[in-house]
Amino acid sequence: MCEAHFGQKGSPSSGDGPIITVLTGMGGSGKTQIAVKFASLFEERFPKVPVFFLDASSEVSLQADLGTLVRSQTDKYDDALIWLANGIEDWLLIMDNADDPSLKLSEFLPQCRHGHVVITTRNATHKLLAPRSTHSVDILSMEDSISLLLAASCSEDNEVNRSFARDIAEELGRLPLALAHAAAYILVNDCLNTFTATYSASRDRFLKSVPNLPQNYPHSIERTIEMSFHCLSPKVQEMIQLFAYMESRSIALCIIERAAERKFLHIPQKSQLPPHPNTIVQAEILQSIFCPSGEWKSFEFDEMIGECLKYSLLQFSTADGEKFYSIHPLVQKYLQTASKLVQDHSPSQLVARVLASATTCSDRWNEFFGFNRLLGPHVRLVRLEEITEAGDHFGIGWVLSELQDELSVAHLERCVEIWKASHDSDEEGNLDAMELLAISYQFFGREEEALVLREEVLERRKSLLGPDHRDTLDAMSNVADSYSSIGKAQDALLLQEEVLEKRKRLLGLDHFTTLNTMTYVASCYESIGRAREALLLEEEVLEKKRRLLGSDHPETLDAMAQLASTYSSIDSEKEALPLYEEVLEKKKRLLGPDHLETLTIMGNLANAYRVVGREQDAVPLEEEVLGKRKRLLGVDHPHTLIAMGHLASSYSSVNRAKEALSLYEEILEKRKRLLGPDHPDTLATMDNLANSYRLVGRTQDALLLEEEVLEKKKCILGPDHLETLTMMGNLANKYRLLGRAQDAVPLEEEVLEKRRRLLGVDHPHTLIAMACLASSYSSIGRTKEASSLYEEILETKKRLLGPDHLEILEAMTDLASSYSSIGRSKEALSLYEEILETKKRLLGPDHLETLIAMGNLADRYRLAGRTQDALSLQKEVLEARKRLLGVDHPHTLIAMGHLASSYSSTGNAKEAVQLYEEALEKGKRILGPDHLQTLTTMGNLANNYRLVGRAQDALPLEEEVLEKRKRLLGSAHPHTLLAMYCLLITLRALNKEKELKDLAEVALPLHEKVYGLDHKDTVWIRGLLK
Repeated sequence: MCEAHFGQKGSPSSGDGPIITVLTGMGGSGKTQIAVKFASLFEERFPKVPVFFLDASSEVSLQADLGTLVRSQTDKYDDALIWLANGIEDWLLIMDNADDPSLKLSEFLPQCRHGHVVITTRNATHKLLAPRSTHSVDILSMEDSISLLLAASCSEDNEVNRSFARDIAEELGRLPLALAHAAAYILVNDCLNTFTATYSASRDRFLKSVPNLPQNYPHSIERTIEMSFHCLSPKVQEMIQLFAYMESRSIALCIIERAAERKFLHIPQKSQLPPHPNTIVQAEILQSIFCPSGEWKSFEFDEMIGECLKYSLLQFSTADGEKFYSIHPLVQKYLQTASKLVQDHSPSQLVARVLASATTCSDRWNEFFGFNRLLGPHVRLVRLEEITEAGDHFGIGWVLSELQDELSVAHLERCVEIWKASHDSDEEGNLDAMELLAISYQFFGREEEALVLREEVLERRKSLLGPDHRDTLDAMSNVADSYSSIGKAQDALLLQEEVLEKRKRLLGLDHFTTLNTMTYVASCYESIGRAREALLLEEEVLEKKRRLLGSDHPETLDAMAQLASTYSSIDSEKEALPLYEEVLEKKKRLLGPDHLETLTIMGNLANAYRVVGREQDAVPLEEEVLGKRKRLLGVDHPHTLIAMGHLASSYSSVNRAKEALSLYEEILEKRKRLLGPDHPDTLATMDNLANSYRLVGRTQDALLLEEEVLEKKKCILGPDHLETLTMMGNLANKYRLLGRAQDAVPLEEEVLEKRRRLLGVDHPHTLIAMACLASSYSSIGRTKEASSLYEEILETKKRLLGPDHLEILEAMTDLASSYSSIGRSKEALSLYEEILETKKRLLGPDHLETLIAMGNLADRYRLAGRTQDALSLQKEVLEARKRLLGVDHPHTLIAMGHLASSYSSTGNAKEAVQLYEEALEKGKRILGPDHLQTLTTMGNLANNYRLVGRAQDALPLEEEVLEKRKRLLGSAHPHTLLAMYCLLITLRALNKEKELKDLAEVALPLHEKVYGLDHKDTVWIRGLLK
């Protein structure tokens, strides 16, 4: 301010007239305090120049204060102005609180070319007196607010107190007067930690009380705001009272404009019933306020807004081409309590009418989503009882449903209730409302209620329209969708196939609706494991849409993206990637890089990159998607949170586990706040967070979260719900990975029994449960039972999918591994050879799955003593991975380790050491020093050091592996026990008897507990202690 003030002229009295600075802002913003500080600095700079403070709140007070300047000669204020102009060389006038709109301030300025004037005012028109030195005094920054609160209340500046101060500043809108008032109260009552609760309980008393401040400020916060409010004309007072019942920070001009152009009479979902009388009266009131001339005219509205801006009761801003107005939260609270009614009507009901009038319900989601997002913060504040029209409930429910807000459910339930009570339950609008309510039920995890509603809609449409009407077929498809969501995939498929057959007959094979139904049928095929049939349908849909619509049509691109998604689901990323890349390039060109559909495809492409091991390519795409969704949709939007989850997953893949953990914790906090602690998405996030905890070594925290999720799903969904069984299987898998296979088995037996009963013995999820149980049986030595299960899985998949399906090959791999564990090595080897040949034929020699099969076969050759065959295969795998994935890819490092292992088993320990050293250096750099794969490589290198007589070099490596595995996996994990066993061997080789005995005493009870008393490793360790 000082620089701007004196910058108008070089120095005082330079001959260009008085230097004037104007401070504008709402009451309580600290204008007077700034003027006082300026006066103090002025006196330091010009100690001989007099400073005069004048009360400019009215013409009378200003005349009186001016008169006192020359009282020894005369009491007339105009004599004082003459004296200032001619009788004194220089001076500073502080004209404080010049708020009165009738005050002609220019008449009270000395007519001369010297002197200084500082004006404090709420009236923004006074800016014209000093266009080059006007300062808007706004709220304080958060940091300054915290500092003011702590300093003025004499509270210690520490993290805990800063957190309390931050909450207080947020609650009071960082208004300096309110902060000073709060600090004075805190100082007297020593209540920094409880002030927010006290304020919430006694808000009105706080606003009405006159603060006891050192500056002797004469007014309460309420009175300060009231003085500005009463300067407004009556219609403007009514307008801003309505604004007070909207979300205070984002009142978009386009909302008012659209509602006004519709004369505030628009009902989002029409009915045969006439508008409610209240609707008509409310519309007339709103017309009188916003359209005084009978029509919406922007200049009239601008004049009304101008009055509010003039007294700083509103603030103006722009974002993304839209104009916004905002109200300070304390002004909003005053307006909500000062006057209860607007023209004898509730202002909140009038606001609900404005919002409903502005709402458009349309399936053109991308066209209207941006506008509905602007409505979102406001419709969330609308209470059910404030709306009388069923159609208004429908519109507000529609907006909230698009924003995936659970409040949509209550509005849509009320809509259906009103229509049913009016005996219009079969009306089109009511059936639409029931379907929209079903969508909301399904999204918020209430799938059974959604199904009941959709079945009712289907029956009514059949009765009203007949079984072949297009709306009946839509309803049938919706019921199928609900069947899918509750795991009744076969029922869903039967319905969708019926819909498809009818649409082919009624509309033709090439009709767009028929083609979309083919996509739904393909989705059902995919969900029951018939991915090849799904692909055939989707390829047909894509070919027809290309022919009918062209390659660049949005529906063609959607079909291409769907086909890519199905390829991804069967791990055919080689086919999926070019499709995703083509769709992304075209959507960027046709829709723009920031379009929501473009961002969706960008996310899908990133996911495909991640699946094929190109995580480094995925991360920048996902960072871009997240940044744009935050900007376009908001930080709390469900699609933003999904993008955040995908980025967290990629961060985990590229060893940025701490960043991933931070993102998952943020997602969980938001979902708990937005959706509640028991929402399915919240529980899914808890599961993801648990996995992230595990990656950073917080294994127990991970297990506690997963056990909590399982208990919640049992309580909320029931013990037999498919999601509960999925979570139970996941927890069992974690137990098995932590070496607690005994705890996993009863859970997996329960999952398998229930899936057989609920889904059938041939369902893909039943077969997955069977494979998981077989794996746990293998872990606890029940290998024959495991082999029997694997044989059953293989036989079932061959029968259902055919001999060449990729899932058949997975089942053969599991069975081959199981055969190896029970000594049926020849059969195992034969299976591994068959798997490799089939994958070469189906996928090609360079496919990642083919290379994995080649590595598995090499491992079996090595175990069977065919070391040269093993070496030859593993060299081929390593060279292929280097060529396809790069020398630093994690899969390349794994191949390097396998080749090193074969070198070691053939007595070529020196070659093994060289490879392991290279793999370890790269693993530390690429994956991180604590990554489990890095630790495996470190242990293998130590083992080979020992084999070549370098036991002293092996010792520190094995000690590091053991320490880190204890921390990351726990002491009883099989990998930790293996590290103990290897370290015992090295200690024995180095004759370190004390260390050997100490470690053996720790290792023995752990081995006895995990492996049993008679296990060979347990027996060997016991022998060390004799």
